[in-house]
Amino acid sequence: MKKYNIKDFLDLKYFVHNSQYLRIKAKNNFCNNSVKHNARNVITAIGFLIANEYLIFCGSR
Repeated sequence: MKKYNIKDFLDLKYFVHNSQYLRIKAKNNFCNNSVKHNARNVITAIGFLIANEYLIFCGSR
């Protein structure tokens, strides 16, 4: 079994923090998009997935 040193732990902690930060940033960018832009995306199949994400993200605010 690999022995972890403090550097590995700090790298992991930084990575987790950074990914949470990026997710929050993406959420804010996404939810602040115009409603028209989101409505247009709903029409396409991939837009359906985006609309679903929109409801999950923005509905829980």
